[in-house]
Amino acid sequence: MTHYLSVEGLFKLEVTHGQPFWEAIKAKQDYLTLLEKEEAVAIHVGENILPLQAPVLSDGALRLVRRGTVLGQRVAERSSMFVVGMAAYRLFGKKYMEVKYSYGSGIFCSMDEPLKDEEIKALKQEVQKLIEEDIPIKWSVVNYGSELPSGMFVRGAKSLTKYRNVKHQLFYGQDYGEVSWLPLLPSTGMVKGINLINYAPGFVVVPEDRQFDEIPKLFQAFFEYDQWLKVLGISDVGDINALAQGHEITELIKVAEALHEKRVSYIADEIKKKEAKLILVAGPSSSGKTSFSHRLAVQLRVNGLRPINMGTDDYFLPRELTPRDEAGNYDFDSLKAVDLETLVQDINRLLNGEEIEVKKYDFVRGARIIQEKKLKFPENGVLILEGIHALNPRTTQGVPAHVKYKVYVSALAHLNLDEVNRTYTTDARLIRRMVRDSFYRAYLAEETLRQWPSVRRGEDKYIFPYQQEADTFFNSALPYELLVLKPFADPLLSQIPETVKEYPDAWRLRTLLSYFETCPSAYVPSTSILREFIGGSAFDVY
Repeated sequence: MTHYLSVEGLFKLEVTHGQPFWEAIKAKQDYLTLLEKEEAVAIHVGENILPLQAPVLSDGALRLVRRGTVLGQRVAERSSMFVVGMAAYRLFGKKYMEVKYSYGSGIFCSMDEPLKDEEIKALKQEVQKLIEEDIPIKWSVVNYGSELPSGMFVRGAKSLTKYRNVKHQLFYGQDYGEVSWLPLLPSTGMVKGINLINYAPGFVVVPEDRQFDEIPKLFQAFFEYDQWLKVLGISDVGDINALAQGHEITELIKVAEALHEKRVSYIADEIKKKEAKLILVAGPSSSGKTSFSHRLAVQLRVNGLRPINMGTDDYFLPRELTPRDEAGNYDFDSLKAVDLETLVQDINRLLNGEEIEVKKYDFVRGARIIQEKKLKFPENGVLILEGIHALNPRTTQGVPAHVKYKVYVSALAHLNLDEVNRTYTTDARLIRRMVRDSFYRAYLAEETLRQWPSVRRGEDKYIFPYQQEADTFFNSALPYELLVLKPFADPLLSQIPETVKEYPDAWRLRTLLSYFETCPSAYVPSTSILREFIGGSAFDVY
């Protein structure tokens, strides 16, 4: 049987029934170049995103998912981790290996026991050997509870017993396989160079074209999160789903929120001990900076201090003076969008005991509101300055270093699906932002997704370079949050048509959410950071 495929509206292909997509595309010289350059990593057919090795079963129109897109980068990364897992199996047999979280420019992994330097070297050589061997990576769909092929070692197999209402994909080469929620490349040879760095108690997988810079305080935050999960008695999303199904989720929510509060209290104690006067709170979009700042203020009051909250957003320049980015859009993330001179002046005047006028910015009119209120630093006072530029040294020019205490807030780590299928902190922040945009700005999910690349570029340029300035990190992630956000986010994502360029990102997020049960938002306390995104916060965060 012959099928006809329209490829990105440019031409049609005649394809034999059951022939893999990538073989059909390779037959067309114009698109062979894309595959040779490894730019095409998956295909978009109707409402589905499929791996290149999926068979053609009907007529249809298809688009290529390219490596440079967010989804394309995830497919490439997931394929790299498959090769690392395969290499580890060849060298160390069935020893447990876990892909944990993004760290710096790489992915931190661990094994049963830390690897020695010579073992890391051997693993790297085995990875390179697999890339050179160009082993085909095959694909099949497996059902919940399915038996796996005999004689094959499969990582991620426990997903087949933990997640009932999802489409499981098995990717395998020779006698090694992995269950994956994302597509994988058709062969090990399509994976680009990988470097492995020994980093006790595990190792970091880094693309060869990137430099790895360690951030010890960030790694400590990851370690603390792992300890929290042990306290909570959970190891992956399947465990928390079981609590939701058994109506035991409320107890976990109480403990998770108490752990957050304990961490905020610890930071307040450190500020008191250091006798800091200026608390700088920064972090990327939708990290919960505002809620954290308010909760910190409460704990500082417990310590006998009198906090004042200020936001850098209230020092934006008038709209007509706001710089624009390369695309001609307003660049609100740039430090040049802030009236830096006035901000620095006000901070120094407050700390010197002088009185200032309270600033307030009207985002609708794009102008500062004239306020009659005055502000003066109280006795035992501390100033909490919150904003994306708070850790940039230019924001606090003239302030002695010993009076500053710097906090970096972000959703640093989330529960993974299993030992090889990690979730992405940027996806969690994006879902937070999408729900908040819908509630408070009446944005469609499509608009939030369209803006997200610009937001991420701003973070890379203006926020992440300064995270190493922080005295401490606060992980604002809550292990239960995607269960609460799912009933809000999934309907928003379902409205995005498959014809728009944002659809692959919507597919990715909906696929991720399909692994989660739901939890009523009524269970979330009013002081939770999550309330900043779903409404009902006890603090002024809107």
